[in-house]
Amino acid sequence: MKKTMLTLALVAVLIMIAGAAYALRNSPIRVFDITPNPMDKECSITVGVTTPQNITIQIKAKDDELVREIYSGPVYKDISLTWNRYDYLGNFVPAGDYTVILSFDSRFTSLKKTLILK
Repeated sequence: MKKTMLTLALVAVLIMIAGAAYALRNSPIRVFDITPNPMDKECSITVGVTTPQNITIQIKAKDDELVREIYSGPVYKDISLTWNRYDYLGNFVPAGDYTVILSFDSRFTSLKKTLILK
């Protein structure tokens, strides 16, 4: 009985790993990076796609409040954008944790955390 349960658990893990590998292989994201991270005055957000995509890049605060939309539009290969710590109203945002949200055609989303030190 224990061998059967162990075998079933191992098969389930292998199926999950195979599913994750398939999803990564078919992901439209080739590159999604934030440098430097943690940041001080500004950061560069780099996105590379495998096929042309319509994307949206947003910055959200820890409380899930939208701080700023950095970009919304087509990307054909690679794009590099700079966030200078200013919000929609032109205010310099305080130090803390922020999330960069990358959305593709409203059906795929990737998140990265960034930390502002000062």
